[in-house]
Amino acid sequence: MKKRGKNAKTAESLGITTQCLGRWKRAGCPVDRGPRAIRAWRDKNVRPQHGGHSSKTKPRDSIQERLLLAQCAKAEEQVRAERIANDRAEGVVVRVEDAVLEVAELCGMVRDQITGWPESIVSEMPQEVRSHVHDLLTDQVHLLLTRMSQYRFESLKTTVDHLEKHNGRKEIHR
Repeated sequence: MKKRGKNAKTAESLGITTQCLGRWKRAGCPVDRGPRAIRAWRDKNVRPQHGGHSSKTKPRDSIQERLLLAQCAKAEEQVRAERIANDRAEGVVVRVEDAVLEVAELCGMVRDQITGWPESIVSEMPQEVRSHVHDLLTDQVHLLLTRMSQYRFESLKTTVDHLEKHNGRKEIHR
């Protein structure tokens, strides 16, 4: 006679398989606390599906319901595509590449202005401190520019990745 384990007895008392009990345990079911705790967990976390199987998902919808949901999703996508096309025509949407070029141009202008600060500031100072102050300011300007050059626009990258994933375009709203 084959010896049966505790989980087999528990599963049998609940009317489920040991494989099902194992899946529930991995999903957080308190299997070690007995059938009452397992039933309470099952009632909160598992819904029956057609065919007697259990899942955390709702029962499958009818074909008509799924068709209606698909038609609604298609209509919503068409409306969204039309809105984007209208925004593009009005100039509200720009290509990411164009925005990146504009930001790069702006950063270049800012860099050119900032690198001139030490000379313009020290020209107003007494001769005996000019060299020292110029060196300090130049070091700080270079540190600032280095930090700026290493900055990554994570939010822009996330936005671009999201846009590309969902509509295949790299465009952002102004």
